[in-house]
Amino acid sequence: MVSTLLIVNRADEFKIISYTKNILTNEVNCWFVHDTVGYWLNVKAFLFKIYVFIILNYFLQLQKFCESKTRKQKLEQVLKSFFRIVFGFDVEMVDIRGDRCAILVGGSTAPGINGVISSIVIQCTEWGIVPVGIRCGWKYLKQGLTSPDYHKPLAAQDVTRVHNRGGSILQTSKQQLDSKMDVQNTMRALQHLKVRYLITIGGTETAFSAHKLAQACSKARTNMFITHVPKTIFNDLPLPDNCYTFGFSTARELGVKIVSNLCTDAKTMGRWYIITVIGARTGHLSLGIGVASAATLTLIPEQFEHRRPKG
Repeated sequence: MVSTLLIVNRADEFKIISYTKNILTNEVNCWFVHDTVGYWLNVKAFLFKIYVFIILNYFLQLQKFCESKTRKQKLEQVLKSFFRIVFGFDVEMVDIRGDRCAILVGGSTAPGINGVISSIVIQCTEWGIVPVGIRCGWKYLKQGLTSPDYHKPLAAQDVTRVHNRGGSILQTSKQQLDSKMDVQNTMRALQHLKVRYLITIGGTETAFSAHKLAQACSKARTNMFITHVPKTIFNDLPLPDNCYTFGFSTARELGVKIVSNLCTDAKTMGRWYIITVIGARTGHLSLGIGVASAATLTLIPEQFEHRRPKG
């Protein structure tokens, strides 16, 4: 139990109120000291209003002196603690006055995603742009959802040690912008989030969705710039010669180790192994593994282009 005194003005006269706060139940009760009967009142709402008024007034005065980044970070921590103690939930503080850059990951996972996210966030911070991570790719944006549950602000201290971690800290989804309604919902959701720059990370399907969104933004004359970072272990995006998508080299190296071991076993035991490698509609990964591991035979889809059914 914690007790204190509070002076309030009621009915044109000052009265001293003593109240107790139960730490476990968070219940505040008070009574008038001068009353002989001792009216037992529950003034939780009244005391809460006074408390909020004092705290907010203090924050407004404190904000005037927060000009440096260090002081702004301290103020943000104080505000977060205040909302956590008073309201019981965490909030994310985002400066919407500056340009915001949204980062989105679509498609399957690939090695190096977190490294790309880390580089983007650090560079945006240096340029004074606020980076925002979009959770689960296009999944929630295409529905027009902009709740804090579906996006989060990113800071340099959040991504300095994630570059060597697998997967994606923003998660990912294979859902794409399949209809005009999906594109419109996504554009409006990004506008609601005050996003000026959008960086998408993904393969061919994610790139195509980003292209459709860019066309819609151009027609609507919105001030939004969209950039795509090619990510796929299939290496099936039209890139310049000798330029690989990140994730491809790592998948190829891992595949070479496995196939090389199987080649040794096959020679030792006099057996044949048939190995299938994923690659969507291209054989870049299969060919890279087969050549590097000195496999006896490597078959890729491009060899049978004339046999593929048209349409």
